[in-house]
Amino acid sequence: MSDRPASTRLPSALLQRTYSGLLDDSLLRYNPDVLGARFFNKMIVKNLLFGGGIYLNDGYLVNHPVARAHLRNDRSLLRVMIATNFIRILTRAGSPDALIDMPHAMARSGNASFIELTRSAEWDDFSPVYTRICEGAFYAANPRPWPNYDMSIGYTKLIGRIFDHAPSRLGLRLIDADQLSRLRAAYFAERPEAGNSRHKYEVAVRAIADETRAPVLAARELMDIGNQAYHYNFGLALTAEEDDGIAVDTTVGMAFDELLRTRAVERGQLENIPLVRVPDELPLDEGELFWPFTDPSSEVARAKRDYLTSLDRLLEENATRIGELSADVREATAIYLDRLKSMFRGQIGEILFDIEGEAALSFSTGLLDRGDAVATAAPTAGLAVKLQAARTSQTREFLVERFRLRDVTADFNPDADALVRLGDIRPQLTSLAFDEAAARAFAADVPPVRT
Repeated sequence: MSDRPASTRLPSALLQRTYSGLLDDSLLRYNPDVLGARFFNKMIVKNLLFGGGIYLNDGYLVNHPVARAHLRNDRSLLRVMIATNFIRILTRAGSPDALIDMPHAMARSGNASFIELTRSAEWDDFSPVYTRICEGAFYAANPRPWPNYDMSIGYTKLIGRIFDHAPSRLGLRLIDADQLSRLRAAYFAERPEAGNSRHKYEVAVRAIADETRAPVLAARELMDIGNQAYHYNFGLALTAEEDDGIAVDTTVGMAFDELLRTRAVERGQLENIPLVRVPDELPLDEGELFWPFTDPSSEVARAKRDYLTSLDRLLEENATRIGELSADVREATAIYLDRLKSMFRGQIGEILFDIEGEAALSFSTGLLDRGDAVATAAPTAGLAVKLQAARTSQTREFLVERFRLRDVTADFNPDADALVRLGDIRPQLTSLAFDEAAARAFAADVPPVRT
């Protein structure tokens, strides 16, 4: 590789910790097919292979049936990654007892799903397991406190931004300007900043959606924005508190684009990045096999860090010596794939990690399909991780970084071949980081809850 000094910082947006909203019961009510059981472990492996650690809300862990099933198995990827602190629990609870009581506290507050859970026969079986996990998590200093911001005020502030835009700018196809205006009035009439802000938004959404020609789809469009706001609210607050920023796993949307990090790059910076493919035979149920990713001194963790660092250098704004940096990426990719092969060799036989063929996961570049809801002056490119379901055509694509292409004046033609050789990316999910200045500006007038 070229004679360049080692990076003194984490690659931006690649090794950041991610707040995952994909277990959110509200998101799943409107997008029930987003994250089934077969994608649960791949969501974690996506971060192990191509990203940083994960924050999960305590309520998501308990309230999602797939998560509960994985928590029962002390060899599961979820249990092992909690034990290593790669996955950290985001919670209001300040003690093991408070975290243990959280499901009952949520039930006492009137939360219907927690009432149903804590009264179920399953709870009698799951509760002792959950207690042990809570005690072990605090012993290992795993829990991360909720951001010290009034989250209802932050959420209300985010939702307020959408009413400054036309429906088409928000990606809304079934809601007109008059309906959006009445949604605003109905929402703010309920004083959402006082608490239960997303619930109040959902109530207003259902009333407006019922007036449309397709109430179910209209409610989904509006609640996708409402759920993105919920997840972005956490991401913005965490980014304002943490030096390295936070990415957020949620659905794709355009409502809050101005808050997200976007770098301007030349087309040539993206053209020769190898498409990394990870085979479907990975033993996703054997969590301990993935432990080396959490040890910074392990060969595979070092190779991953070098690989992502080389990508970050190539994709910096105003980067020079593009050919040399592209060669660095290809060399770092080859080394990383070799370390992955070595890591799993002997455990389950020979596994093929390469840049060809079908795969369970892959890391790729391409043009973003923004749909026909908004016109763009020039194409937007991105990096994405694709999750492929075994033996089916079903995929989920996580957009993990996006770029504005600068050298498009002569080349941009909607009828021409793709500008980026590896093809179009049509992501359904995002794992995007925030512009740090925008995050701090957003949080500046959101009051704290603890002094």
